[in-house]
Amino acid sequence: MLSPQLKREIRDLWNYFWSGGIANPLAAIEQITYLVFLKRLEDLNPSLIPEQCRWSNFKHLSGEALFKRVRGEVFEWLRSLDTDDEPVQESEVESSGDDSDEEKREKRHGRMSDAVFLIPNATLLRRAIDTIDKLFIPSRNQDTLGDIYEHLLGEIAEAGKNGQFRTPRHIIRVMCDLVNPQWNDRICDPACGTAGFLINAYQHVLKTHTDPAGLVFEADGTPFNLDDDVKRMDLVGGNLSTEQDKYLRENALYGYDFDKTMVRLGWMNLIQHGIEKPKINYANTLGGAFNQKIQSGEVGDFSVILANPPFTGSLDKDDIGKTLQDLKTNKTELLFIELILQLLTIGGRAAVIVPEGVLFGSTKAHKILREKLVAENTLRGVISLPGGVFQPYTGVKTSILLFNKGGKTDEVWFYEVAKDGETLDAKRTPRPQENDLWDLTLKYRLQFEESAPAFVDGETRKQWQTMEPKRLSISYAKPMIETEPFRSEEPEDREINDKIKKIKALLHLWYKSLLHIQKQQPINSEKLKLWLFSLSYHFLFAVVTFPVDIFEGLEIEELNEPKNWSSALEDISENDHNLSARRYKPLTLTSENHDPPTKIISELQDLESTIQLKLNFLLSMIEGKK
Repeated sequence: MLSPQLKREIRDLWNYFWSGGIANPLAAIEQITYLVFLKRLEDLNPSLIPEQCRWSNFKHLSGEALFKRVRGEVFEWLRSLDTDDEPVQESEVESSGDDSDEEKREKRHGRMSDAVFLIPNATLLRRAIDTIDKLFIPSRNQDTLGDIYEHLLGEIAEAGKNGQFRTPRHIIRVMCDLVNPQWNDRICDPACGTAGFLINAYQHVLKTHTDPAGLVFEADGTPFNLDDDVKRMDLVGGNLSTEQDKYLRENALYGYDFDKTMVRLGWMNLIQHGIEKPKINYANTLGGAFNQKIQSGEVGDFSVILANPPFTGSLDKDDIGKTLQDLKTNKTELLFIELILQLLTIGGRAAVIVPEGVLFGSTKAHKILREKLVAENTLRGVISLPGGVFQPYTGVKTSILLFNKGGKTDEVWFYEVAKDGETLDAKRTPRPQENDLWDLTLKYRLQFEESAPAFVDGETRKQWQTMEPKRLSISYAKPMIETEPFRSEEPEDREINDKIKKIKALLHLWYKSLLHIQKQQPINSEKLKLWLFSLSYHFLFAVVTFPVDIFEGLEIEELNEPKNWSSALEDISENDHNLSARRYKPLTLTSENHDPPTKIISELQDLESTIQLKLNFLLSMIEGKK
């Protein structure tokens, strides 16, 4: 989450590019990203960069000397990146006869070969370098690149027209928490953009393999490791072995995109997060060439897919892959669901954002796809997101589909998110105290036993269910700290960090005491809040992202209507496999307190007597006048 000061500096940076003659938003973002990449790459591993191309070397130059160095030597080196990772033989390129010209070009030259220096003059370059040098200090959050990209798009009116917008980070994070990717999964995003899903999946694995005592979270749930011995702000995944860490970084993450600019941005973004050789490739994943690779086994067998694929376009029939044509539609939102099913291995799990129309559309293709999801696969859940989640880019109502490939569906679990921690207007102002996402994650884990905390046994879960969890909501208190103290070098903020560590140590001791009480005494309604806190603290603090303000405790809120419910497959089938959450939402009847019937009747009799008395009085007045 960017501070107001950072937002002002980013806005100034964009204004520099705008006034400097780069009016195309994506062109500006790409130029900024190149410079950010050069800065961050030296921070991460200066040995990878030739001396004359290092940020620390050329940033001290001025005027034409700076402009000539960056436009010449630096960008020549930048374009040469990714050409030596996996040399490709000419025969191998030519044998892929169905590849597009762009795909063949990438095989020969690499992802960065088309990088072009568009900054028109030395003055703009100087301003950009100075601003980026202030923005990207080593102690800052590694996802700042994504935040800058998102904020830049929010600052320009043309962003929505260009169709480029980033899925909110907290939505991506909760999808990762629900799918729970592991280090040995093969994780894919078939429309990866800037690789936000892949980065958050990677961070999720690191988070779940990092000692909880060393974790601190931003107000929006971004996890950090603050180990004094490590002296770094990123997650370290200390519980991963060397082999596991190597597999995670080199073999676990795969992304594809049909936009060369997005491929470059995603590739650079992953490198800045510690993935030295990202598997981000240019491909039309709905097209014939990619489809043949799926059929041949060259691509596929992914165990996890996380995606927010494009859902506003249509394709020409001739451009659609052969096995996707059976769906008989050219709507990308439907084709991507079918593609994901084909990319998954048996038992593989997916979390995919879809427009609401996919859930209730009446065309034959809509119905066939929904029936396939529940009849030939295991549709676990449908998470209804509030309208406005993707503001200011689009107001389209969306949902998250959670499913496994194979098996069949007995019932579907629904959850209705009303608030996501931000206002739902174009400003998307943070409202961390108004957030259903933490409750969603806990309820989902408790619903599906294999994903629940290990220390919660079956009997305890039954007790939870008898206590009507559907009528309870877990929410966290308002933030204690307005800005993230660990981003600052101020002495008072370092003092806050020390206090946080002491509080966390006390909380761990408190949790152990609560757990002991839980084991010694049966759970009853009087002890619900105590037990709920002990359960939620361990589980959410160690497994699910949770903000620093957990220190203010948890609140239990009685809801006017349920947030989650389930519907049997029979009911769904009878409704044309309609998967809209509200279609099956239980009717909530509010109970009213009434007086006993005898009292009500007695009061009516008294009222009737009063009426008769008044009427008789009026009648006597009228008769007296006569």
